[in-house]
Amino acid sequence: MHINVKSKLEVIDLSHQMENGMPNFASAPEYRFIPNYRLGDFELADGYWGCNESVTMSGHSGTHIDALGHVAQSGKVYGGMSAADAQSGVQGLIEHSIDDVAPIFKRGVLIDVATHLGVEVMTAGMPIGVELIEECLASAGVEIQRDDCVLVRTGWDLHWGQPETYLGVGSGLPGITVDALTWLADRGAHLVGSDTGVVEVTKPGMEELPVHMEALVQRGVYLLENAALTGLVGKATEFLFVASPLRLRGSSGSPVRPMAVLPGD
Repeated sequence: MHINVKSKLEVIDLSHQMENGMPNFASAPEYRFIPNYRLGDFELADGYWGCNESVTMSGHSGTHIDALGHVAQSGKVYGGMSAADAQSGVQGLIEHSIDDVAPIFKRGVLIDVATHLGVEVMTAGMPIGVELIEECLASAGVEIQRDDCVLVRTGWDLHWGQPETYLGVGSGLPGITVDALTWLADRGAHLVGSDTGVVEVTKPGMEELPVHMEALVQRGVYLLENAALTGLVGKATEFLFVASPLRLRGSSGSPVRPMAVLPGD
């Protein structure tokens, strides 16, 4: 196979920068970056200075992908295995861990709901159902195909610098409904992502995550959360989607740096 490495491509980063104090749900350990050795703390004989750091975080820190084993429903994970058999107190997940997820190199589709509605940011708690998704796709002249990675834009990533607002704890979050996830899964979606922390619609005080159960437990569809999608606005609805989770054995998720690759000018 011949690949022309001189071809002009435009690569759009779909991830948020990871840093202390970034949005983080209370259910996950907080991201912490701590400098260890600083430049000048030591010197080798040839004048070499080096620095390094300590990073502690959840597999669900920042822009990340949920492994299928992240969620169980009525005591069972994807494929019907009992949650007790799928995990170990020492090794974490022994089935459906994030290290089972191969690097993703697939067609990406942007469903830009915010732009379709004529707003910068959707209203907190607003549901995105099948009808709205169909309207957005019809307007863009795009159809969902098997193995697509579908990214749903609400505009919520514009709140990333305001963690309390972004997490939507007191307001809820815009996102897809269970029917919308089922509709996308029926058409073969490999991954569904959004620019919010949970992909699905939430309301204040809500204690259920039905889209997570439908996607991860029932349908085997991966979820990409905290994506930065504003950079795609006006650029493309279809693109090459590239992402690769870290090979964290036993982990229920992994930070990821997804990219949209477009033909250059």
